[in-house]
Amino acid sequence: MAQLSAPIDLATWHCQRDGEETIAGYDTDIFRIAAPPGLSFVGWIDRARKFPVRIKTADGTVIAADHIRDEPQPAQTFEIPAGLRKFDPQALIRRIRQSDVWVEPPASE
Repeated sequence: MAQLSAPIDLATWHCQRDGEETIAGYDTDIFRIAAPPGLSFVGWIDRARKFPVRIKTADGTVIAADHIRDEPQPAQTFEIPAGLRKFDPQALIRRIRQSDVWVEPPASE
């Protein structure tokens, strides 16, 4: 987790298992995570799903996943809507260049 989320020195991160607890009927493992400067939090990881069901930050903020249902997702959830097209950043730049807001960069010497 530290490698994915922290642009700081990863050697300063510390994560340790700190017990277990049942949260809303889910068996969880508790982990305490700390990194400077004060980026600490506690996470309750559902053992079966291997997914956090609760996170508590150092300032007391609690983020929780409630009403979890294990069921298939409807296929239409993953369908690309009709009329959707791929974003082309170069086309956007060409369009801006044709507008009155485009300022040509100074010529390099």
